[in-house]
Amino acid sequence: MKERFSVSMDKQLTEWLDKLVDEKIFSSRSHALEFCVKQISKIGIKNVVLMHWGEGEAEPVFMQDSDIKVIDSFAKAKNISRDEAAQVLVRQGIKDNS
Repeated sequence: MKERFSVSMDKQLTEWLDKLVDEKIFSSRSHALEFCVKQISKIGIKNVVLMHWGEGEAEPVFMQDSDIKVIDSFAKAKNISRDEAAQVLVRQGIKDNS
């Protein structure tokens, strides 16, 4: 059985989603959203970190376990918090330099 819930999103995204439904790529908005969520769940995301970019500006960033290990190593080397290290490394692009 499928669970019903409501979703709010920007008008531009809704229009794009409706276009995909109109083009018969998806049978409905629900089908499109379910497909997207399934795809996200399959790409190996293990952690979601809420990044605060500025005043009132935040968004989730998906990270794999290897990303978290790099962040923790960087935080330890620089003697800063995990959050501070994540901010620096996400802006630079996380790279494993070990």
